[in-house]
Amino acid sequence: MRALGLGVIIEVGLVSQFKVGDHVSGPWGMTEYAVMKVKTLDKIDLPPGVEPLDFLNVLGTSGLTAYFICYPPLLSVSITITYLSI
Repeated sequence: MRALGLGVIIEVGLVSQFKVGDHVSGPWGMTEYAVMKVKTLDKIDLPPGVEPLDFLNVLGTSGLTAYFICYPPLLSVSITITYLSI
């Protein structure tokens, strides 16, 4: 089953931008362990007072969806289309 998840790096390859112990998010589905390509992972920098699970709701994609629904004027773009007849 496909799903986004949170994880901690437990082992890295020779040329990896991640270190053991880094918190990451990625599409590994419903599993405890996964071998992933670096390009499919996003590193999570935890600010002080933030738990990793916060990135599954408020700070994650669900929270972004709610934010952009509540604040649509921030995303409004006005486009003017002019038709010329010759």
